[in-house]
Amino acid sequence: VTDRDTHRLIPSAPNNKAATGSHHTPHVPPNPVVTVSFSTITGT
Repeated sequence: VTDRDTHRLIPSAPNNKAATGSHHTPHVPPNPVVTVSFSTITGT
């Protein structure tokens, strides 16, 4: 999963704000738990 793909998924994630704290900092890597969630969503 590339950063671009992840950034496309983040806005649709219900826990986006809680996970990243701020969507104004896309360069900050998501929390490990969130990464696992994205991996499950993308199937990678």
